[in-house]
Amino acid sequence: MRWDVLHGPGLRWVGKVERAIKRLDHPDQGAFVALTNALEFHFEAGADPTTVRHLVHALLAFTKAVGLEPARLHVPDDPDAFVASLAPKGSTSGRETR
Repeated sequence: MRWDVLHGPGLRWVGKVERAIKRLDHPDQGAFVALTNALEFHFEAGADPTTVRHLVHALLAFTKAVGLEPARLHVPDDPDAFVASLAPKGSTSGRETR
């Protein structure tokens, strides 16, 4: 099941990643922005945790592929655990709200 719309923890995290990307001024900045825009959309529209998990995995893989340190961009090393940590309180599996 989807999380609630305007998921605050997810939106705050995406904001941190976006600010780190802007400061970096990397030649592949557009690809990073595409991934963060997709994540932001899902957090605003009511996140599907499976989709978010896949997008965070993609962000981590791309960060490593271009030779950057994930921590520098606030990208978690364990996307599965990270997405579970973002799950709304009361979630039975860490992946859904109901």
